[in-house]
Amino acid sequence: MKRDFPGRFVMKKYVSIIIVFVFMLTLMACGRKEIPEVTEIDAMETTETGTMETVSGTEEESIPAEASLQETEKEEIPFLTSAPKLYLSDALSSTMNRIELQSGNYSWNYLDKGETTSMVACGLHPLDKGAGGEEKVKLPDYNGIDFVSYLVSSEASPDSLLVSEWDAADEGNVEAKPNYEKVYEEAFFIEVKPDKIYEITAVWKDEKLEERGFSGEASYVLKTE
Repeated sequence: MKRDFPGRFVMKKYVSIIIVFVFMLTLMACGRKEIPEVTEIDAMETTETGTMETVSGTEEESIPAEASLQETEKEEIPFLTSAPKLYLSDALSSTMNRIELQSGNYSWNYLDKGETTSMVACGLHPLDKGAGGEEKVKLPDYNGIDFVSYLVSSEASPDSLLVSEWDAADEGNVEAKPNYEKVYEEAFFIEVKPDKIYEITAVWKDEKLEERGFSGEASYVLKTE
C-alpha cells in the first residue's frame, strides 16, 4: 500500500482550492449580461400609438416653432378682378345658416401685367326700391333676443367694414338718416335686427394693392323682415 508524502497532501490541498476559485470565477462570468451598444437606429422605437420617440442623446431634425406658426397664419389670398361676395353666418346656429350677398355698388382696382386696371359699378341706393333684391331675410328667434349676431366673411377678407342701419319703413326715402353707423376693423361680428335695412361697405385698402394684386370698396344691401 502506497502512502502519500506530506508534501503531496499539501499540494493536493492547494490544487483543490485553485479549482474551486476558478469554478467561482466561471459562475460569476456566466451571471454577467453583456450590455449591447445602442445605435442611432435602435434608439428610435415605435410606441403603441404609432408615433416615434427619440431617446435622449440622438439627433433629431426639427422645424422652428416660429416658422410653423407663420405658415399656419399665412392666408392664401385669391386674385380678384371684381368685388367678391360677402357671407353672413349665424353664430348661434348649429348649422351656421349662411346668407350670401352680392355687391351692386363698387369701385375696384387690380394689377394686370404690372398695370393697374380700374372699374366702377354704380347700383341703387340702399333705400331705393329693389336695392339688394326684393327678398327679405327672416331672422331666427332666440328666446326673445332682439338681434342675431352674424359673422361676415369673404373669399378675401376685407380690412374694414362700415355698417349702416335704417328702419324698413324708410325704404324709398333716400334722404332718411341711418339709425347708426358702425366701423369694424377686427372681429367682423355684426348685430342684425328684424324689420331693418342694412348697408355693409367693405374696404380692401389701396396700400395693399401690390401685396394682394387688388384693392377696392364695395357695398352690400341686407333687408330683414
